[in-house]
Amino acid sequence: RFFSDEYPPGPYDGYTSERRRKNLQILFNNTTIIPFKWRGRYLCFYCGNTSSDYAELRKHTKSHGSCSTKDYALKIIKGNHIEIKIDVSDITCDVCNEPFGSFNEIVDHLIGKHALEYDKSIDTPLQEYRLSDCQCQFCDQQFTYFGNLVSHVNMNHPQNCFICDDCGATFNKKRDLAVHFRNNHKQGGYPCDQCSKV
Repeated sequence: RFFSDEYPPGPYDGYTSERRRKNLQILFNNTTIIPFKWRGRYLCFYCGNTSSDYAELRKHTKSHGSCSTKDYALKIIKGNHIEIKIDVSDITCDVCNEPFGSFNEIVDHLIGKHALEYDKSIDTPLQEYRLSDCQCQFCDQQFTYFGNLVSHVNMNHPQNCFICDDCGATFNKKRDLAVHFRNNHKQGGYPCDQCSKV
């Protein structure tokens, strides 16, 4: 079916998810920006290998080579509710070795100078961290342990990017939005727009 104002595309629209994965592929294959996960230790975005420090994480992640939209790590990204942690300690274009001061600057560069098809209209939630010195991107406070930086950002600089469709309340985490919805708005579910069953 075609999308219209009556039936707007949902967050799991296939085209949007595919474009989001393509954006990430362009970003990770053409810059020094490193994706990662955190579970009390650094985890490789692609394979889950644990690293005890920043240098080891960078070296291991780069050893994977170029990523593809078919890679499992990118393939599971559906919708815009999954925030990806990225290291922006060193933002350099891998194509021409030009350094940049911000994520937005390098995206504009990849589009303008190298004609890469990064789609800026697609929302791709990213959490930017400077792993080289564990410095907060918002207030420049520095930490000796990355876990403390994550706690600091969540407590002092929440992004509130999860919005309740019913009342407009904003939340820093998807799970907080889910709890809010379950406690305040769920009254038997919603009717199906095809058959009207709840």
